[in-house]
Amino acid sequence: METNSLTPLQKLLMKQWERLMALSRAYRTDPAFRARCEEDPGAVLAEEGVDLPPGMEVRFVADAADTVHVAMPVDPNTPLSEEELAMAGGGKGRLHIDSYGRQCRLRWNPERKMYEHDYNA
Repeated sequence: METNSLTPLQKLLMKQWERLMALSRAYRTDPAFRARCEEDPGAVLAEEGVDLPPGMEVRFVADAADTVHVAMPVDPNTPLSEEELAMAGGGKGRLHIDSYGRQCRLRWNPERKMYEHDYNA
């Protein structure tokens, strides 16, 4: 993909994806790195420049020939607490990238009981 035609946000997402793929390769091929990922995943991610919110738990898990792990997403219709909202988006709602690569905030609409995109935030 030609990177000079990408938006800054798309370039950032591509860089994060490349970083994740590099971690994946190292995890599969380097037993010492894999052990570190399993023992202290937060430290490994911090070394790679990934900042995690306080209290966020992270696990590295590898699939095997006879085992597949499926991560189920959080129900998007479950409202966050005020504290979670503040942590997720500086008190302005969840930061979100839509399916077109546009940045917006997700705001809880209590009347409709769902999150809505706010592109003006």
